[in-house]
Amino acid sequence: MRNALCLIVVLFAAVSAPAHALEDVNCNGIARSVEKDRLRPDRDCIDYSRNNMTCNASELPLYRSCDDYVAPGPGVAATCGPQLAADQDGDRLGDSCDNCPNVSNAGQQDGDGDGVGDACDICPSQSNADQKDSDGDGVGDACDTCPGRANADQKDSDGDGVGDVCDSCSSRANTDQKDSDGDGVGDVCDSCSGRANTDQKDSDGDGIGDACDVCPGRSGGDQQDTDGDGVGDSCDSCPGHANTSQQDVDGDGLGDVCDVCPRLAGVSQEDADGDGVGDACDNCPMETNPGQEVSSLSPELGEACTPGVRGGGGCSSDGGGGLGGMLGGSALVGALLLGMSRRRRRAS
Repeated sequence: MRNALCLIVVLFAAVSAPAHALEDVNCNGIARSVEKDRLRPDRDCIDYSRNNMTCNASELPLYRSCDDYVAPGPGVAATCGPQLAADQDGDRLGDSCDNCPNVSNAGQQDGDGDGVGDACDICPSQSNADQKDSDGDGVGDACDTCPGRANADQKDSDGDGVGDVCDSCSSRANTDQKDSDGDGVGDVCDSCSGRANTDQKDSDGDGIGDACDVCPGRSGGDQQDTDGDGVGDSCDSCPGHANTSQQDVDGDGLGDVCDVCPRLAGVSQEDADGDGVGDACDNCPMETNPGQEVSSLSPELGEACTPGVRGGGGCSSDGGGGLGGMLGGSALVGALLLGMSRRRRRAS
């Protein structure tokens, strides 16, 4: 029973003790604790530096571990000499067999098995024997979220494997980093993914950037553009007529191309004779005259509705009518002019 208890204690100590690699400064594969002078196998090596720089045995020579001296090769013990084996980090593993020669790591742990110890591996969980670090941030290219741009903190807010400092959409996962318009903003978060707009300006806050918004100053529109002039229906002064310039001379909210009275604001868009000129500004509102030719009798009267023309009142088309016709025509002109004047006063 006592022996069994002792065995358990020994096993527990072995499991709980920290792992250590073989102590071997000269990297010949012989443990430091057992390596003896190959010329005098029964003893340690003479300490060259403390023995007056000689390996000759004095009356009371000083000794040191043979493992400290350079060995001839694998499996061959060392002997006293002027050259000591290199162990820069002092972890009792020589530089030539230490997986971290500049960082003390007696355990020689190498989680990714790339031959570089975890203590000095810039990617300890991902194999990278070349230890390449293009941006010099201390994180190897093989595990760096931004191998071409320094980011020691490796911050990746959206968790897409691409670091924030080089992620085209740092707040929205986009592993492919697709950027169709090449403006540096990824498609998944670009307010105009088909048109470059680095500033991502969105004046109306509708989620569509000004650069591609058909109504950049008005939100809530559906981006419909019936006339295809690049101005959306919801803000187009003439949604049914292409008018890229949106010119509106009279400022009535109707573009000139669809305003029947483009120079007269606040009037009805009624056009009784259908000639494209509104009644409020038509010099012959009841006679079709899109050209608005002016009468020789009055600049405010259209030729198309002047008495005596086209069979109108006054002088007849065959030259008849005499004085009575002329007087009747004059009266008609006066009546027309008076009616037009009153109509325009009401419009204004």
